[in-house]
Amino acid sequence: MELSLCFAEPNQLPFHLAGLDPYIGYLHEVHGTNQEWYWNLMGRISRSYFHKSVSEYLSKREIQPQDFYRKLGAITAFDTGRKTF
Repeated sequence: MELSLCFAEPNQLPFHLAGLDPYIGYLHEVHGTNQEWYWNLMGRISRSYFHKSVSEYLSKREIQPQDFYRKLGAITAFDTGRKTF
């Protein structure tokens, strides 16, 4: 093991406590409270993208509203609707 790695190991603790990871890049690690923020952001982005793509398929009449059903509060596609995507 290199000597520089021995010196680097104790210095990483403050970064990890702050929610940062020096291996990935200080602003790109997701853990701690950052994880909820990440999934919240991804949920908003993916929902808007999904709504746009579904509305395009519906307007082109490639899929029908009957291809979807509501289950436990979520809207899910039948197998026929999934195959279209």
